[in-house]
Amino acid sequence: MRLRLTPALFVALLAVGLPVSVVAAQGGGGGGGGMGGGGGMGAQQLGPNLPVQEDITGPVTFDSLKTILSLRPEQLSALEDFRRAHLVKTEALRDSLAHAAAGVGYARATNPALDKFVNTNPGKLNDMYDKLLSRVRKSDNDFYNKFVKLQLDKDQWKAFQRWRDGY
Repeated sequence: MRLRLTPALFVALLAVGLPVSVVAAQGGGGGGGGMGGGGGMGAQQLGPNLPVQEDITGPVTFDSLKTILSLRPEQLSALEDFRRAHLVKTEALRDSLAHAAAGVGYARATNPALDKFVNTNPGKLNDMYDKLLSRVRKSDNDFYNKFVKLQLDKDQWKAFQRWRDGY
């Protein structure tokens, strides 16, 4: 059985300051920054696998993390270059996810003209949404592990992981 959180409730949860990882983890087990999923064989999903801002718009700008991570100018420049390239690579995927999220009622449509359609097969749209969300999160995790981690020293990487986990 799937419990549905209304978009208004989702926004309210974000407004009270729940960390991104808590909201993203609403989809069940998985781990790894709210990757969602079933949490093992026979696990029951407690709520919808809701998108977070990062899923739709891409990873946070590193300029906003320069103080937290004590980034040197050359690190910041390299990280922002990698982020821009990653956004180009995942743009179509994120756009598809945004439309699917709006279609299932998990997000507000960013372009209402494109999202005015009749959902004649909610189950199929939910499945498509779940697959797109999983692909976006896998792509972002790969980005963090393959590019971001290499630019940071051990202490900076630990600080980044703590920030992503919401504590």
